[in-house]
Amino acid sequence: MSKQGKAIIVIFFLTAALLFLGPRFWPNRTESEMSQAGRVNIIDYTSHTLRQAEKLSDEPGLIEKGLPVAGITSHHLPTAENFIHAFYAKLSKLRPNLKYFLIVGPDHFERCQGLVTTTKKDFLTPFGILENSPDGVRLFEKSGVGVNNDCFANEHSVGVQTAFIKKYFPDAKVNAIIFSSAASSVLPEQLANEFYENFPEAMVVGSIDFSHYQTVKKANFIDSRTEVQIRNLEASSLTLEQLDSPASLRFVLAWGGFQKAQATIVSHANSYDFSGIPDNTTGYFNVIYTK
Repeated sequence: MSKQGKAIIVIFFLTAALLFLGPRFWPNRTESEMSQAGRVNIIDYTSHTLRQAEKLSDEPGLIEKGLPVAGITSHHLPTAENFIHAFYAKLSKLRPNLKYFLIVGPDHFERCQGLVTTTKKDFLTPFGILENSPDGVRLFEKSGVGVNNDCFANEHSVGVQTAFIKKYFPDAKVNAIIFSSAASSVLPEQLANEFYENFPEAMVVGSIDFSHYQTVKKANFIDSRTEVQIRNLEASSLTLEQLDSPASLRFVLAWGGFQKAQATIVSHANSYDFSGIPDNTTGYFNVIYTK
């Protein structure tokens, strides 16, 4: 056999070996994930990698007896990672068989160019594919919610939650809607009402961060006022000084009201508690509503 022929055979076998073995050396990706990552209906959130959670003690704030129907937690990675872990760890103990989530959060960059927007795409997380529920999308479209897949690509208010949901509830499906800061006070309640009438079994997660850009002292003062509204399901006077998405919290509070749920402030924290930086802080709440 000629040298050229031998070279062709060597190249063939090397190529075959790379194709066969390559996926096994791609960190954090299974072969199935790799094959699906190229699908057109996937939003890739694998950049939201999570560390191994530190030991999580039972948080203060005993949960009232009942079924968790809604919650609030942060999307402030990496600073609040263990805080968010604590929320999902507690939720998984209280309602371990959850199959359906609705994520509501801010359109941080106002890229969707609509008051409220959803996506039809599934979500690729570090733990695998988290499927979008087409039934929820159809309801939102019927309700006038815009569909814009592109603006969800780097939206961390959704991406952070998809990673935790897939980690703690691997068989669940989700929908996600994000609100513009210009959304009216009436719109979230109307959508919550329509969604409740069709999907009362859903677990609503408000992906919300609270007081921004303040000193610890000022942030805690602002958050104390917000805490009263969270407990009382009172959304009428929420402002952007208090949180990054008043419309998202209005949706959660309306949902809690329809469910006749009671709020438990599982924990409140500030970015200072994790970073040690006392200025330009962000406030966090972990809240679970039970009925």
